[in-house]
Amino acid sequence: MLARHYAQALLELTVGKSMPECRRILKNFFALLVAKGHQALSRSIAKEFDNAYRIERERETVRIFSSHDLSAKELSRLKRKHGELFKGISHIETAPQKNLIGGEVIKTHSKRLDLSHRLALLSLYRNLTSKTI
Repeated sequence: MLARHYAQALLELTVGKSMPECRRILKNFFALLVAKGHQALSRSIAKEFDNAYRIERERETVRIFSSHDLSAKELSRLKRKHGELFKGISHIETAPQKNLIGGEVIKTHSKRLDLSHRLALLSLYRNLTSKTI
């Protein structure tokens, strides 16, 4: 059995469990490895577990970048307006970005929604500079 398979199984067993439950699961898991003679895979399993955990965490995270720190009211407005991006999400990270003039950029593991004012201002600039009088 591959270390990746062991790691994925361990991750599925420990998600949402308390610390004492996780300790019990790990104890039984290592006993299983020893019984099967796969204890040499322990280091590889740990690396694969870390990778699988990061990927899973990434899938459950929404990152919101804005020109300023978002208030609870602004965050609530974004959740209401773009609820489909927040389904199945357990972590929300917010970060101010100096290069944003205004608005927000919302990123999930598979989508990016640009609500910033950059494109509107760029379009306005192009319209103003392309017109001849």
